Amino acid sequence: MTDRKSPRRDRRAFVNPAVARTHFHSQDLLTRFAEFITISYMSSPDQEPATMPDRPYILAETTWKTVCEMKYDVAVLPWGATEAHNYHVPYGTDNYESEYIAAEAARLAWDAGARVVVLPILPLGVQAGQLDIPFCVNLIPSTQTAVLGDIARSLEAAQLTVLAPVLVTAINARSDPSC
Repeated sequence: MTDRKSPRRDRRAFVNPAVARTHFHSQDLLTRFAEFITISYMSSPDQEPATMPDRPYILAETTWKTVCEMKYDVAVLPWGATEAHNYHVPYGTDNYESEYIAAEAARLAWDAGARVVVLPILPLGVQAGQLDIPFCVNLIPSTQTAVLGDIARSLEAAQLTVLAPVLVTAINARSDPSC
């Protein structure tokens, strides 16, 4: 859900492939991506980045320098799933929704003065009831618990006050049980 009037939409488009498909023709996508990488990442460490992130609360769009200068209190972890949602909705629906909800909540909190950072999405959930459907990727609950524990431990250096998982799941109704 990128604002089409935003001069920075190019950068955000590379964070969300669905947005990239919406805004760019496939023939110039590679060229734009190369320009983005050159501008954003190839400046020397002692220089100011060519562009500062529009959304410093989105970790994937934020530089190490910005993170070092910022004191974040809350980390938001969007957690989706990769599963079928009938024939008309993409497998990534839960991921898109979770990522959007986390980013929008972080934006509102940031604008109100909170120092929040949204971590990259975890796109895998529990799909035990859909194992017969191709590409419904399943993590058993004990694996999810272990992953969440590992993430929490890896964030200890950031001295966060809160780690807030955002879990989203859509209804997975089937009109035809066969593929």
